[in-house]
Amino acid sequence: MNRFITFCLISVFFLCASVQANNEVAADNALSQLFKQLEIEQGTANFIQKKHFSFLVTPITSQGSLKINKGNIIWQVEKPVFSKLIIIKDQVWQLNSEKDELPARYVQVVSHASIETLIRAIFTSEVNSTQWQITLKNPQCLQLTPNDSLLSQAISTLNICLTENEKQRHVTIKDAQNNLTEIEINITADTLSDDDFREFNINK
Repeated sequence: MNRFITFCLISVFFLCASVQANNEVAADNALSQLFKQLEIEQGTANFIQKKHFSFLVTPITSQGSLKINKGNIIWQVEKPVFSKLIIIKDQVWQLNSEKDELPARYVQVVSHASIETLIRAIFTSEVNSTQWQITLKNPQCLQLTPNDSLLSQAISTLNICLTENEKQRHVTIKDAQNNLTEIEINITADTLSDDDFREFNINK
């Protein structure tokens, strides 16, 4: 009788372990699939950003455009105030000349990997797994929590979601003060023009 009970307990244990393993594989597959759907490797997009502060009734809204090329990003704000950043590898460069002035002049504003990692996660869904805890919030959304100490001082969570429109991404960022930023990204092209490629060459 004791042997029979032991056999049953062992069978139940292995059954539970098998179910758990299958669930983990299914979750990993779902996560990998969502990463593929979210990631923007190359192309152009427009964005609208709304920053909600607890002390303001109306959010602060800005809008602009993005150009993305294999992890490198041109982030250009058109309204309310023009600004332009170029993220290349682990460096962030800011336009330091007039909008239409040629040749354009850039100044390096930050070179900390945590900052460029955050910008890449927001605008391309390229996620460094060593710097984030990654959770499948639902079949359409990733939730990222920073492991990096510098990132955790700036934000508490980052959600990146698909919408019914396959060319659209919705990003929400909760910062360390519980303020919320919403960013709607609308992809306008999956390729770049020759002029777009040249724009990434800041040393020309």
